[in-house]
Amino acid sequence: GETLTLDPGAWTSDSEPNVNLQAAIFVCDDSACERVTGSQPTTTYIAQVADIGKSLEGRVIASAGTKTGEATSARLPIVDTNKVSQEECGSYVDVVWTADVIHDVTCRISVYGSLAVEPGTIVRVGCEGGFEVVDQMHLSGAVLTRRDDPEFMAPSGPDDCSDEIASEDYGRTIIRQRTSKVMIENSYVQGAVITTDEDRAAGATVEVAQSTVEQSIVDTDGAVVRFTSS
Repeated sequence: GETLTLDPGAWTSDSEPNVNLQAAIFVCDDSACERVTGSQPTTTYIAQVADIGKSLEGRVIASAGTKTGEATSARLPIVDTNKVSQEECGSYVDVVWTADVIHDVTCRISVYGSLAVEPGTIVRVGCEGGFEVVDQMHLSGAVLTRRDDPEFMAPSGPDDCSDEIASEDYGRTIIRQRTSKVMIENSYVQGAVITTDEDRAAGATVEVAQSTVEQSIVDTDGAVVRFTSS
């Protein structure tokens, strides 16, 4: 039920005094995007229950005289914050995290085989939390944020790490081996640190596609990093 506004940004033309802007919002899943608003300079959309697990995408067309330009935003996942939380800690082998609960990471989690985070899922990482990716970790249409993030129903109490945004110790995702892979697509990531084990992770892969990444650090010496529309 939250109202979302697409800001088309500021556009200028070297040859024309005025630039006409038309903005539209789309709701996307893995296979296609559906336009849900008309085209106008500023566009708003109220998220629906049926949208949970999908992502929002903004598109802008600018025209000045005979010239046109286009821009597409990174996608923002649509999630339900009214879920009970479940603490996550330890070693995980070939696990799927779903949107049935909010996953609160309370310690350093070791990922073997694969950890798949499904669309619409919220993962909140605590002060002592993080991931050690030995094999693969895949976020698709999910939220990976801090446990004290007020936007995602953060509990009050001692797990407030507000002074440690994207620090060396808070919320680290450590890539451990050459064959390790971290994939983030159509997701929202806030306050994360993605780094490598320098001795063993040369050649590992980090892929971030069509995602919103804020207040985060990617420091992957020797790893292959790909950002696409993020």
